[in-house]
Amino acid sequence: MGKYVLLLTFSALLGATYFTQYTSQTSAAASEDQAERQEAVLARQVARSAFSDGVSEVKRNFDTITDGETRRGTYEDGSYELMFEVSTTDEGEREVAVTARGTYPADADAGDREATYYISGVATREATVNALFNAITSEKEPEFDVNGPGCSGDACVSGIDAGGRDDRHGISLSELENPQEDEADVCEIFGQKVEGKESGCDVSSRGESTEEWVKKEFEKVSTAIRTLIEEDSDKVTACVDDDDLVEGDDDEERGGGPSKGKGGSEGVTLSCELKGNRGGDGILYVDDDFEIKGNAQWNGLVFADGDADITISGGGNADNINGGLLMASDASLGMNGGNRIQYNSDQLLNLIDVLPTVQTERVVLADRCGGVVPAGQEAPTPCR
Repeated sequence: MGKYVLLLTFSALLGATYFTQYTSQTSAAASEDQAERQEAVLARQVARSAFSDGVSEVKRNFDTITDGETRRGTYEDGSYELMFEVSTTDEGEREVAVTARGTYPADADAGDREATYYISGVATREATVNALFNAITSEKEPEFDVNGPGCSGDACVSGIDAGGRDDRHGISLSELENPQEDEADVCEIFGQKVEGKESGCDVSSRGESTEEWVKKEFEKVSTAIRTLIEEDSDKVTACVDDDDLVEGDDDEERGGGPSKGKGGSEGVTLSCELKGNRGGDGILYVDDDFEIKGNAQWNGLVFADGDADITISGGGNADNINGGLLMASDASLGMNGGNRIQYNSDQLLNLIDVLPTVQTERVVLADRCGGVVPAGQEAPTPCR
């Protein structure tokens, strides 16, 4: 019996010793894994910081970045390497690959653990619409008269880009004395039915820093359109109360429409009304009273100048203005049972041949990837 108890005690002691050793080994392994993961996280932070700096530089200096440029430095106890690779696409367009490699810690001694993380992306340049344009952009404080709240379906005004590029504001207003209060007032007029790149009712007032730029851009667009009208371009439809600007028809004829300007069938179209299933495209210049009824749709830019008064009324399910509306000077807008004003970059970019100011360029990043670099391997440069 004594031997039996002794054996049990010895077995228990061996088991406890083994369990203690196993637990200690498991704990050490877990601590080591945790340390490796932490180092990888810190290496990723270093890579992200360097990559962000690299992307910012490419956007500023897209045309002057040199192929093979490499920068090295340290960031929060880690080190980074930032590399640029310039190439040309099959279409002859320039592209710049940016790769950042972050290592943590920066000064690891021989035998110490270290982690390396890489992030890569390819920057290209693409055409986009000038930042002036939103679903509605007003140069000054406009007058809105919306009844009921004036549109069927979802949003009355939408800055969600139907062309699929980048969303804009639903309504962009001039600098306001009481921005939050005045924006809320406009939202109330539209029954909160204004959507865009900001959440909720997207009515946004501009800051002082951009106001002067907006005024200059309005002037450029206005001058370009009036020049097209004076040249009798068939790319413009005009509703005007200015015999010096457009000759050939009296005010009564202009009120019906469409009628033709001084260039005959190839000249400026004169019209102050769209109704039924009629529509049009290009540039619509309004300097008088203009009405859109029912399913009528304008594809392109509507520029309301002077004392222009645009009214959208009637039922139907069309986007009555499908492109963008610029409201200059003391222009006003009324909506009564109509549909919506839809921002559409495709329709606006169709105008670049006759209205170059509508287009600008931006640098965009694509083919982005990243991950931990296994020991002894090099990071892909760039990711594809």
